[in-house]
Amino acid sequence: MMSKRSSSMVEASRVLPEDFARSNHLASVVYEKARFAMGSWLQQLASGPSPKGPGH
Repeated sequence: MMSKRSSSMVEASRVLPEDFARSNHLASVVYEKARFAMGSWLQQLASGPSPKGPGH
């Protein structure tokens, strides 16, 4: 026995908000700012080999 639910076809679609492009641009700006900040922090780290001496 088949139920009505399984025999019917349902089509669904997602309606994007009108300001989708603006929100996408905002996400891109936030990403670029975070990427710049992370790059700045990484440049401040000491580079090269660790100093010789006793370990932790």
